Amino acid sequence: MAKTVSVQKSWGDGEIDVTLEEFRKKFQDHHQLYLLVDYTELDSMTKYLDRIKKMIDNLATRKFDILYERQNKPKD
Repeated sequence: MAKTVSVQKSWGDGEIDVTLEEFRKKFQDHHQLYLLVDYTELDSMTKYLDRIKKMIDNLATRKFDILYERQNKPKD
């Protein structure tokens, strides 16, 4: 079974359980990085964009791990 964490819904009240892939996708889908791409310089801009997306994935993975540890910590 895949690890999940509970997070606030983006819409309205309540929480939703998401996997790591869903958590990462949420942050990749909700950015406006593509507005920064100048299509006359597509090759160089794509390299920057790829690096930024990798950093977003790394940050989202770390946050997911922190939430997972916190939510699965044994209760005293």
